[in-house]
Amino acid sequence: MLAAQELIAAKYGESLPLSAVAAHAGVSQFHLSRAFRQLTGIAMHRVQVVVRLRTALDRLDRGFADLTELALDLGLSDHSHFCGAFRREFGMARSAYRRLAARDRSGIGSARGTRSALPVRRLGES
Repeated sequence: MLAAQELIAAKYGESLPLSAVAAHAGVSQFHLSRAFRQLTGIAMHRVQVVVRLRTALDRLDRGFADLTELALDLGLSDHSHFCGAFRREFGMARSAYRRLAARDRSGIGSARGTRSALPVRRLGES
């Protein structure tokens, strides 16, 4: 399963069909899907989305502003898909995250940092 996770992390912006990940890991699609869920508690597709959104946080923190371009770079279909996935994963709109980040950069608000204000979700939680 480590080979599958490494491939997902390395190619987060690409569409990775289950068959390609299974071939890379040297197992059948069925075995990979079942074993991955047993080990992590979540489906492989969910891991792909989480990796993409964590990458988005890094880019947003560095000032990446064009959300449509960001969504497409991360392998999401469009701006709307990105914003919906961001809200589901972090429990807040991208605009709310931007306001928190701006406050942190200006020295106003929590010294803990913007990311610490995001809800912590463990793999396997919906």
